[in-house]
Amino acid sequence: MHYRQLFKSAWLILRGRPLMWAFGALVVIGELLQSFNPQYVLLKCLFLLAALVWLLGEAGLIAGAHTLQANPQASLAGSWGQSKTHFTRLFAVYLLTGILAISLVGLAAKVFAAPGESAWASSLRSLGLDFILLLLVTLAQFAFRAVVIHRLDSLASLGHAVLVVSNNLFRILSLTAVFGLLHLLFTGLPVLLWLAIRSGVSLQELLPLAVRAYAPLSSLPAIQALTLAASLFLAPYKSIVFTLAYLHFTQQVAYPPLDADSGTPTL
Repeated sequence: MHYRQLFKSAWLILRGRPLMWAFGALVVIGELLQSFNPQYVLLKCLFLLAALVWLLGEAGLIAGAHTLQANPQASLAGSWGQSKTHFTRLFAVYLLTGILAISLVGLAAKVFAAPGESAWASSLRSLGLDFILLLLVTLAQFAFRAVVIHRLDSLASLGHAVLVVSNNLFRILSLTAVFGLLHLLFTGLPVLLWLAIRSGVSLQELLPLAVRAYAPLSSLPAIQALTLAASLFLAPYKSIVFTLAYLHFTQQVAYPPLDADSGTPTL
C-alpha cells in the first residue's frame, strides 16, 4: 500500500466538498458531547444523542468516500440517506464494542490489580489495557465500513473486521500513529510556541517544560480553539483515509467471499 497516494487521494476527496466537511463536523460534535460525564439522566440522554450524531457523521463520511473513490464526479446526495439507513446496524456495533470494552476494563481491574502493586506494574497494565481498547476501537471502525460498504449485519461486520485487522495490523497501527502525531503536532506546537515566546528558553530546556505545562495550557481558550480547528480537519480526513485503506485491504487480500444474497461472509 502506497501511503502517500492514500493520503493524497483522501485529500482530493475531501477538498472542496462542503457535505464531507459537514459530516466531519457531526463527528466532532458527537465526540465533544460524549466527553461529558453522564452522571444525570439528562446527560445520559445527551450521551445517546452524541452517539447518534457521531454515527450519522461517520456513516456519511464512509458512504461519501466510497462513492467518490469509485466516481469522483458522483453526487453525494445519497450519502446522507445511507447514513440513516445503516444506523441500526452501526449502533449495534457501537454497543457491542462498548460493552466489550467496559467488560474487559472491569475484568482487568479485578483480576490483575493487586494491593501494593508497583508503579512499574501499574503502568504496564495500563499500557496493555490502552492497547486492547485501541484494538477494539479499530475493530469498530472497520466494522462500520463493512456495514456501510458491504452491507453486513452487526455480528458479520465484526467478524469481517477481525479478518481485515488481523491481516493488516501493522499498516493500520501505522495509520493510527500518523494521525496521533498529526493531532499532537496541531495541539502541541501552539503550546511550544507560546512557551518559547513567553519564557525565552532554549529548545533543549523548552521540551520538558512544555510536557509539564501542556495540561494547564490546554485549558486556555486560544489553545482549545486551535484544538477544535485541528479536530474539524483531522476527523473527516482520518475517516476518509481509513475508508480508502479498508477498500484497499478488501480488494487486495482474499478474504472469505461475501454472500450476494445475505450480505454475510461465507466461512
